[in-house]
Amino acid sequence: MKAVLEASPLKEESESWEAHINCWLSSGLKQLDYCKQKGIDYFQFRKWRTRINKQEGLSTGSLKFIQIKKERNDVENALPLQMIFPNGVKVLIPGPLGKERLESVFQVAGGLKCLS
Repeated sequence: MKAVLEASPLKEESESWEAHINCWLSSGLKQLDYCKQKGIDYFQFRKWRTRINKQEGLSTGSLKFIQIKKERNDVENALPLQMIFPNGVKVLIPGPLGKERLESVFQVAGGLKCLS
């Protein structure tokens, strides 16, 4: 008996949804708006996003926080850093931000996946 190697339909579907999820992440749109724009089912999108995140070992419980210590030369009324993620979440970090603190913020933010 000769084995035939073919991509499974489930794997192809998973890869298709993963491509949609990556496209959504870089779009800056809310999930519902992205789905409407692409003509895809919103609930299927969420189901596949959850499934793919679980396969990659991602969950909201896997997020880690690091402590950022306040520098002694900080000025209390400095403007905060505002970060807006593709899923619409806004994070305000009080300033001023020294080089080390800013590097820490971007290191943490760069390791996050957008989950809602």
